Amino acid sequence: PPPPPPPPPPPVFFFQAEDGIRDRSPARGLGDVYKRQVLAWAALKMNNPGKSAMWLAVTFLCGIGFMVIKAMEYGGKFKVDVYPSLNNFYGIYYTMTGLHGLHVVGGMVVMGYFLLVGKKMWNTEPERYAGRIEVTGLYWHFVDLVWIFLFPVLYLL
Repeated sequence: PPPPPPPPPPPVFFFQAEDGIRDRSPARGLGDVYKRQVLAWAALKMNNPGKSAMWLAVTFLCGIGFMVIKAMEYGGKFKVDVYPSLNNFYGIYYTMTGLHGLHVVGGMVVMGYFLLVGKKMWNTEPERYAGRIEVTGLYWHFVDLVWIFLFPVLYLL
């Protein structure tokens, strides 16, 4: 009889490498948006740079979506003469959301670099490239963590 098939590779966090990346996480919704950066790193660890680039691009597109929403929100407020000088709340609101937006754009610049120019590093120094994607993910998650605190303070209280 033929030998039994080898066991599947061990999971990387909550991802299993069988026929690609399969998300085993029960988390759904907005949290999935930011998890895509982790999927990009996990794909590199599984030697799949094409899948990594796809997840990095999805994360980049989510950043664009966030910035479009903020632009529409700001535009709506400006149309009805709600400016930072209106009162202290709006001064803080525009400062905090504006700084957050600048950090989102910064993360998108780094992701764009790795999608276009920096991806060549995968061919020469794959571990270094994976490390840089991991650090980019840490930055992106920190920006997300800041938003988790900003959103309820500015929009729900």
